[in-house]
Parts: sequence; C-alpha cells; structure tokens
Amino acid sequence: MLSFRKRLIFLIALLCLCTGPLHTEAAFRVESALLYNARPDGAARDNPASGPFSIYDPGVWYRIDWRNYRAGVEYRYEWIAPNGEIAHVYRNTRDSDSNGGSYARISSQRLYDHGPGAWKVRFYYDGALKQESGFEFKDPGDFTHLLYAPDFGNLEAGVIVTVHSSDYNPITYFHMFREYAERKHMVLVAPYFPKETFHYQTIFRGTPRADLHLKNILKEVYLQTGANTDRLYLYGKSAGAQFVHRYLLSYPETVARAVIAAPGYWTFPDEDSTYPYGLGHDRRVPEDIRFNIDRALQVPVMVVMGDGDVERTENLNQSERADAQGRNRLERSLVWMNAMGRQAVLRGVPYRYHYHLEVGADHGDLRGKTEERTMDFLFDINDNSTVTPWNMSALFEPDEPRGARARAIVIQVGGQTKPVALHAGPSPTDLRRYAHLSWRSIIFGYEAPLPFAVPNAGTILYAQLEFADGSRSHLSGVRLIDR
Repeated sequence: MLSFRKRLIFLIALLCLCTGPLHTEAAFRVESALLYNARPDGAARDNPASGPFSIYDPGVWYRIDWRNYRAGVEYRYEWIAPNGEIAHVYRNTRDSDSNGGSYARISSQRLYDHGPGAWKVRFYYDGALKQESGFEFKDPGDFTHLLYAPDFGNLEAGVIVTVHSSDYNPITYFHMFREYAERKHMVLVAPYFPKETFHYQTIFRGTPRADLHLKNILKEVYLQTGANTDRLYLYGKSAGAQFVHRYLLSYPETVARAVIAAPGYWTFPDEDSTYPYGLGHDRRVPEDIRFNIDRALQVPVMVVMGDGDVERTENLNQSERADAQGRNRLERSLVWMNAMGRQAVLRGVPYRYHYHLEVGADHGDLRGKTEERTMDFLFDINDNSTVTPWNMSALFEPDEPRGARARAIVIQVGGQTKPVALHAGPSPTDLRRYAHLSWRSIIFGYEAPLPFAVPNAGTILYAQLEFADGSRSHLSGVRLIDR
C-alpha cells in the first residue's frame, strides 16, 4: 500500500499531465485591425472606414485590438508611403498587462506631403510584425484651397480664413478649425499658397499676388455658398501671421476679427519706412492699395506669442531692418503693439487690440497650446469692446550717435481712464509694480515719465498698466537702444 507522501506526489503528477504547465503565459495576439477616418473611440469606434481617404479627412487612424499584452513591451505603428518610405512612426509601451488595444494616426497633411497612391500601415509588438493593412490616399490634384460649408450655415456671420505657415500645410490648418466651424455653422476656407508660386508673407511681392489669390478664392466661395465674404475671421501663425496682419492693414473693411500668432517680423504703422517694414509706398506696393490705419485699429485683434519664442533660428528674418524691430519674435511683437497703441492714442480712434502671452510656449508648440484661447477670441463675434490705448516713447539726445541708450521714457495713455500703477521690467514675465506716477492730463489722455532710470541691461523694456478696477492693459515694449 502506497504511503500518504507517495500518493500525494502521484496525484500532483497526474494533475500536471491533465492540465499542462501551471504557469503557461498566453501569447500576444491581434484580434482585430481596422482603419478609421475619425478618432476611433466612443460612437466613432463602430464606424470603421475602408477608404479611399482624401485631404478632407482629418487623417487615417489604425486601431489594433489585442489579447495578452504584457506590461513594458514596446509596440509601434509604421506608415509606409507608396514609394516605400516610412512616412511616420508611433511607438509606445503600457505600464500594465491588458486585453485591450490602441490606435495611432497619420494626418492627411502628412499623407499629402508623401504622395497619393497605395499606402501600408504595419503594427509591431516586441519588434515582431503582427499586422499589416493597406489603404488608398486620393490624389487631390492642383487645388487652391480647402472649403467647409455647413448644410444650414450662418452665412451672414462671415467666413473663417486660416492661413498656413511656411511648412505649407493648409490641410493641417483646415482641420484645426473645422470642428469649430461646424459648431458655429460657419463657412471655413484654408487657402493654399504653393511655395513655387507665391511670396505670400508680404502679400504683394511677385506675380501672382497673394492678396488677389485670396480674393479670387473668396469670390468662388461666395458663388458656391452665398456666405458674406466681406466679414472675414482671419487666423495665421508664423508666416501665415505675416500674411494676416498685412492683409488687415490693406483691407481692414473686410476683416471682422483677426488672430496674429508669432510672425517673424512686422509691418509698422510708419510711413517713413518702406513696405513691408513700414507703410511707405515703393514699387512693391501696388497702386490700388491704400493702407487704412484708422480702420485697422478698430478691428478686434489678438496677438498671440509664447514667452519662449526668443530663438534666432535660420527661418527668422535677421536683416538689419528686421532686427531694428527687436532681436526675436517676442521682442518684435511687443514693440509692434507699442507702435499700434501710439497710433490709437494720437488718432483718438476706438482701439481693440489684445495681447496674449502664453507662458511656457516656444514657437513650435504655440499653436497647440493656444488653440482654445484662439477659438474663444475669434468666435466671440458680438464682442466689439474697446481697450485703453497706450504707449511708451523713448527719448534720445539729439546729437547722440547710433547705438546710444535712451535718456528717458515717457508713457502716453489715451482716453479718460487714469492708471493707478505701472508694471515694468526686463522681461514680460518679470515686471515690478510702480504705484506713484506723476500723471498729468494732456489733450488725448494722460502722460507720465517713468519713475525710475532707464535700465542698463537689455534692449527692450516691457510694461503694462494697472487701473483702479484691478484690470491691466495689454503688454507693450519699447526699444532702449537707438538703432
């Protein structure tokens, strides 16, 4: 008769023979692989797409549902262009085991940039190819713009126009605004200015003219939709912002609102300086253009900048005339705001320019970090509230050589709202409060000298005003060095 110990060993061995190893790890496997033309979560997950896809799709998503994913194992997606080039890669890991899935996206702008035709997308797990699918991206041919028109549009509200950057990415900018246009039932246009055809940043340079290109697009949009193309809601970032603010100065009667985000350099309201650095006419300004500063100052405008946009990169205009505005985009934007504020004070017109500084943003990530604020401002279509115009003027000795430092700075404020304090300092995020200014009334408002000596460090002084209700003015900047 077997002892109890032997019988126990026999039973364990028999159990192992019947069930196999006690700790077998199930292998990873793909349960489904589907393509989508919208982010595949929520209700959209039940609506996969087979293509062909086009520039009017925000992108192509590839969703993998899996079993037996193990924590820490890398998975990746690769998008293969028709010529065999890897156009995009997304990789990730998870912190825990899961029976679930993931998805990755390639934008329609990137699809367009790499060419139409038969694309492939591959999914890898732990370095091994687990799934491959294919789809077609349609050739859009030559196109001048992208257009969204709602079925039941608010046509009298006007038209949203979003202008691409020097990456020549109108598809990206179109899809940035499309969801908001749908919510507002407004027509959306994203013009395309091909690099080989247009010098669109300065809008008049070369043939064909970029301003007339947009006007021709808007004529076509009016015929197709009936939308009011004399009420434009303009947005542009970087090179697109150069186009937008120069279009505003040239055609302010057609601009309802505008957002100008981080242009490389500006056109100043200075008729002694020739275009595109000022409004002085030369051969580059067509005879049919008449700049209208009074009207432009009354258009609701928001200038958007990141406090980290201070690099002098190769795509920044570093000419002598551009550097006279400031050494980087941030400096230049605040000196321009100061110049526009001065014009509003001197002309005594309603002033509607706002300034938003996004702390922690550089040039590359500004658009993403300020998208919500941009939309809030741009679509606040019934707000025409004014702001207090003001500026700082640097005073130089008349016989001082070029490069001399200012001997004094005077603040001018328009309107009847007397400031209670000044916030000033060497950077827009490092301002000190000064509460005892000697204000005196002048014909267009108030004037006061700065309550401190001109700083020895830096080339730009940054400042904003504080009023009795606790509100602050927009930021401005003034050059401390005579260039």
